[in-house]
Amino acid sequence: MDQGCIIAAGTPAELIERYVGREVIEVFTGGDPRRRAAVLAALRSFAAHVEEIGDAVVVHLNEHADPRPILTALAARSWCTGVRRWRTSSCA
Repeated sequence: MDQGCIIAAGTPAELIERYVGREVIEVFTGGDPRRRAAVLAALRSFAAHVEEIGDAVVVHLNEHADPRPILTALAARSWCTGVRRWRTSSCA
């Protein structure tokens, strides 16, 4: 719901899968715009749902996506100052 309008329908699990993904990787670039641009370009080649939230570039992966290529690409370069990976909770 958004201001009284239904914007999405489904079970909690369906909405998480559709809009958030089962796994999230946050990449921090220390506020450097060149690093941020490089991270955004690289991550968009791996995942369709990439966004900027505050100081982080955030990748949302569905349950079938393999995060290892993304993490390997990030580790091979000095673009980021930190990476946090987490799984969303499963709702039934």
